[in-house]
Amino acid sequence: MEDHKIPVSFTHGGKEYHGALAPVYGGGVHVYHLEINNYYFGRLRFANDRWMFDTNKLSEGWEVLADYFGEIVIAWH
Repeated sequence: MEDHKIPVSFTHGGKEYHGALAPVYGGGVHVYHLEINNYYFGRLRFANDRWMFDTNKLSEGWEVLADYFGEIVIAWH
């Protein structure tokens, strides 16, 4: 479902990234996977009244971007 992906661009650690937040169907109302160059970089979710970003090895330290990613999702809708 390419049409439902939300484009995202950001800079972190001096490097620029371009990818998409893809909704996870069946994962809840506000759950998205961050994809960059067809690789999974983590999961964005809204829980306990706040945005959280669950990282993996490719995105360690990116949890600080949770609110930024959440703002993109809100603005898109």
